[in-house]
Amino acid sequence: MKKKLIVIILFALASYFVWAYTGRYAKDNEPTVDLKLGEISAVGIDSAKGNIVGIQPYMVENDYANANNFFQKLDAYFAKAQAQGFFTNKTVVVLPEYIGTWLVVANEKNSIYSAPTIAEGMTTLVLANLFSFIPNYWNAPEVSDKLKYAIFKMKAKQMANIYHTTFFDLANKYKVDIVAGSIVLPYPQITDNQITVSGDSLYNISIVYHKERKKPPQIVRKVYPIMEELSFTHACDVSEIPVFDLSIGKTGVLICADSWHPTAYEILKKQGVNVILVPSYSSPAGIWTTQWSGYNGTEPPQDVDLEDIKKITEGEAWLKYALAGRIKATDAQYGFNVFLRGKFWDLGADGYALIVRKGELTKGKPTEGASIICLWL
Repeated sequence: MKKKLIVIILFALASYFVWAYTGRYAKDNEPTVDLKLGEISAVGIDSAKGNIVGIQPYMVENDYANANNFFQKLDAYFAKAQAQGFFTNKTVVVLPEYIGTWLVVANEKNSIYSAPTIAEGMTTLVLANLFSFIPNYWNAPEVSDKLKYAIFKMKAKQMANIYHTTFFDLANKYKVDIVAGSIVLPYPQITDNQITVSGDSLYNISIVYHKERKKPPQIVRKVYPIMEELSFTHACDVSEIPVFDLSIGKTGVLICADSWHPTAYEILKKQGVNVILVPSYSSPAGIWTTQWSGYNGTEPPQDVDLEDIKKITEGEAWLKYALAGRIKATDAQYGFNVFLRGKFWDLGADGYALIVRKGELTKGKPTEGASIICLWL
């Protein structure tokens, strides 16, 4: 009886591992690059003072299937921007929030990328990685959503390596500085141009990659996570918001919701920024035309008109309470807010680029597709 039980257990384990590792790295995960460009435009004229190129790529699940797919998709957008004459020796490229976060599904079963809902996709991901998921779930710190925490924690090293290698190589290939959107990782650090992740706390972070390899990438951590993020990530202190000396001048980076808070602009004003860049992600599709529900994850600042809640739209709130409305509180002359586009299972994305040039606001085209917009300083 004992031998029979052992045989059954071994058979069950063998069957599990065959299922878990079958259907990965198949040919149908090779990239089919469709840029789905809905807008290519420029604001201002080239006066040799430098420029900012906002790329809002249209990403789909299979773009995150492996490192090659991810690089090929983003490289195609960079190549298109270069062909348009948008890359100079003083160019900074800014990408949207969460551009790297979906790398959580990299190198997984092919069925995940074709799953009809994100819930089904994540269920398959967990089941296919049980022996990694369980200890991360068991050892999760005090967070309300241990499921999300464990998923991101178990995939962190792989995510970090793909993200870092991709943007490090793109910055070198095209000789531009890159504000690389954002990615969720456990306290990343970069030493000798190598990225490491450590610790138990997850952060939504962006990394600034420089065209000169001798200048190491620099990290920005989100200060005001929204409610969903607070369930599994930690916040950075507002005093830690960095300022970067780039070819376009002193530049501040505010990750999405951080751009809704006056305290962030106070920090940037004190440091004399000339440019403010905001990588964002707004979901689901169509949310910009719905009623604004107020601040998400934090109490509204004192200057917020509470009567606007349920009265103005989400898009109008972005114009009033985020970068477009708050940049005037600083001495910055230029601002650029970009949004992630694409299809992520049953989720969607919304929002169009918002560009401020010397006090004048330009709105990007409200397209479902991708956008490449050049702001000449």
